[in-house]
Amino acid sequence: MKEYSIPIIFGITGHRDLRKKDIPDLKNSVASIFKEYKKRYPNTKLILISALAEGADMLAARVAKDLGVELHVYLPYEEEAYLNSFLDRAKNEKEYFELKNYATKVEVLDCDYTKGTTICYENLGKKIADDSNILIALWDRKVINSKGGTSAVVMYQKEGFKENRFDAMDGNAIFIITTPREKDKDDKQSKNNFEVEKIYLGNHIKEKEFNEMLKNIDEINRKIAKSINTKDSTKKDSNNSNIGKLEFWMNYFSKNAKSKQKIFKRCSVAILLLTFAAFLSLQLVAYFKDDIYRFYYIVGVLLAFLIYFIVMKSGKLQNDFVYSRGLAEALRVQNAYNGAGIKDSTARYYLKDHHHKFTWLRFALKNMTTLDKKPFKPRYSKGDKPEDWINGQIEYFQNSGLRPRYNKLRFGKVIQNALYISGVIILIAIIIQKIDSFYNLNLSIVHKYNVNWDFLVFYSGILLFAAAFIGEKYLKIAGYEEEIYNFENMLSHFKDAKDRLEGVDKNSKDYQTIIKDLGEKALQENGNWVVLHDKKRVKPSLK
Repeated sequence: MKEYSIPIIFGITGHRDLRKKDIPDLKNSVASIFKEYKKRYPNTKLILISALAEGADMLAARVAKDLGVELHVYLPYEEEAYLNSFLDRAKNEKEYFELKNYATKVEVLDCDYTKGTTICYENLGKKIADDSNILIALWDRKVINSKGGTSAVVMYQKEGFKENRFDAMDGNAIFIITTPREKDKDDKQSKNNFEVEKIYLGNHIKEKEFNEMLKNIDEINRKIAKSINTKDSTKKDSNNSNIGKLEFWMNYFSKNAKSKQKIFKRCSVAILLLTFAAFLSLQLVAYFKDDIYRFYYIVGVLLAFLIYFIVMKSGKLQNDFVYSRGLAEALRVQNAYNGAGIKDSTARYYLKDHHHKFTWLRFALKNMTTLDKKPFKPRYSKGDKPEDWINGQIEYFQNSGLRPRYNKLRFGKVIQNALYISGVIILIAIIIQKIDSFYNLNLSIVHKYNVNWDFLVFYSGILLFAAAFIGEKYLKIAGYEEEIYNFENMLSHFKDAKDRLEGVDKNSKDYQTIIKDLGEKALQENGNWVVLHDKKRVKPSLK
């Protein structure tokens, strides 16, 4: 089921006056793109945005229809006037309506064509480029100054991408198919084999990174499809005809974050219990075997803690929780934007100044917010208005209780370090004793005291286990002080926004400005949270 999958969005720009003899080859080239992505990302829905103009637009839309790719139609202005602009309306009108009826979305842009259509086509080209992840261009590669034409759209995407600070860290692509025009008389131009040239855009984004982003999204879509097919509340949501895509995604990521957090905690407890069981079992073996088994025990203890560190603290389970919660929070801000009538996508501001490994989160967020802008009532909120979001966040930050937990953290950290250091010292003493015994060194430090070495082996294990247990219980967030600062800072911002909204007309620009500014601050705080937990996740003190 791909209805609720996060899509890959293609846009089409190209010439109207295609040469008739080139059309079969051009169709094959466009079809090869769709087939490649359907095969490589089987869990992900493909969408094509087309203006359904004659030539390239209709050609790509026809291929999309034949291959089952979803079609969205953007019209530059009022439909009747647009059809009158066709070079041959009588010939192409039937196919236009056939493709339009196939489309799942038709959007007419707000543009006064009576004052000139050039600006309307320019706006159309920019919107298709902005909304798509991959811009397919059937272009003769001739750069001209005409606004709104194919050349201008390609240059806007290619050159403007470098200059726009909002886009510089994102990943987009242009797939160019060299396409002669009917007016071209040079037969040399017809000898190209219509291969697809792929150009990737964005800092640090090459083909490998671009495909990795899509792979991450396809994996999310696989999990979404799996959740829909199971008998849980998510399935009930998906069968509710009133629920929008944005609401579904926010509910899904919220639930997934909670679920993965619970699994993470359970796995942590399980590993601790297994480690404790290893202490006991290996110690019992040590009573009945010679010294070499005691050495194995010491090595086993250290290996157990190493596995604990690698598996639980550097694995995908923690990232799944962090990224799901990050997307859910960003979608909450988007919902507030939608409720205030703000057209911006939160993807423009989310994690913009951070490492490019987070680009795929913006990629996914952009596509989700492009598809649905209908505000909804989140389950935790009393309504679907931006004020409800603000009041809910104020209550959340006020009741977080981070400072009391931080006091426990500091106390627990002192105890953990004391237990850990004691356990390590005892292990070192045991190792020295074994070396002394093996090589007959008769070290005075070993023989000076009457020590029950078997008991110390067992006791060291208990100490290290207790240190790990306290670390798991109290030291959940390595950057706790930073977290407290962020929470208190955001509480101040939300209270300030609530005060500023008093008496402000909800239909005014001032109202939108307050919500937009607050949303950017919330996105920045949540982005910091994602980075904090990605880089400084729970770690036992094994230094």
